[in-house]
Amino acid sequence: MPLSPAQKSLYWRTWSKVRKTYIELGEFSPSEADQQRHELHRSALGQDKSSTAFTNRDLDAILDQFQAVLVLTDGPQTGAPRALSQPLNRLIYAIQALALPPAYVAAIARDEFHTDAWEALDEAALTRLRFTLTTRARRRARTT
Repeated sequence: MPLSPAQKSLYWRTWSKVRKTYIELGEFSPSEADQQRHELHRSALGQDKSSTAFTNRDLDAILDQFQAVLVLTDGPQTGAPRALSQPLNRLIYAIQALALPPAYVAAIARDEFHTDAWEALDEAALTRLRFTLTTRARRRARTT
């Protein structure tokens, strides 16, 4: 799925900060900084990939790579890297978007994963929970 307009904007705003950092630190001329963007893509993704072809995971990896440059001027980032936290956030959002009663979601999580704290599950478990809940939500919609 292509990036949303907000994600594209975030990418370009963040790149603008990185570019400015490169130029202000005297490491690169403006044209060299623009070429460095492609190097950052290669470093994060293993290949140079157009921003128009990014997946959510690609964007997370690139933004983490940008953050590694911005640490030079902004200081260290707090919290988990985007590549780790965003997939979890997207899964939690997708589960919440199903608009199932919270007690029902907790009961399914308790049955499958022996915990009511489903938001704390890892990515594989959240993916499985989302699949189960989506299937059950569709089944409920057909019977009503």
